[in-house]
Amino acid sequence: MIDFGDNPRRLLKRGNTGEKTGQTHMSKIERNASSQWKSRREVFIVVSIVLALAIAFNAKDIFWHFAIKRQTDQNKRRANAVQVASAIRNFADDHNGNLPERLSTLVPEYIPENGIRIFFWPSRSDLYLINLETVKNKIDTNGAFSYRGKAGMQQDMLLVEARSFWPDGGEGQIVTIRSNFYPLKRTRSDVEARLKNLPISSGAGAR
Repeated sequence: MIDFGDNPRRLLKRGNTGEKTGQTHMSKIERNASSQWKSRREVFIVVSIVLALAIAFNAKDIFWHFAIKRQTDQNKRRANAVQVASAIRNFADDHNGNLPERLSTLVPEYIPENGIRIFFWPSRSDLYLINLETVKNKIDTNGAFSYRGKAGMQQDMLLVEARSFWPDGGEGQIVTIRSNFYPLKRTRSDVEARLKNLPISSGAGAR
């Protein structure tokens, strides 16, 4: 039988050594956990920065994509307006300078049935499946252009894009046709000022 009665200090020392070892072990665990947390936080920060940069670059690309598409669409509508203006001029030449009462009057003599898509935007590919008279009515009420007739000639704005195609804000350009049958892009404020002095031509619709 071992007698520890003569060595109380030795027992106390051993006990203290065990506590210190345990504390040291726990301290290492805490340091490791803290180190892992810092590493994960750093990774999260880096990933967040990368994602933010990626979103910023993509947003820029998306903005330019829509800006270019918008400009392309406007150029196509301008080309359509020029074709409509040419048909109006041909009508006037054949009728002693008198203008058509409405745009649908141009169909089919001055604009053939297979070309009526120029009155709409986006161009309608299903128009051939609809009765011609129904389509002609849509030209005057739901087309891409608002026709201002004789009164429009006096205000130098025979034809103007329908309001649904006007820019949302700012001084964006709106496609119009002048009294000389040539296209001109006008600012929103200019168009609105001219429209105030224009009665709605027959068939033009409140657009």
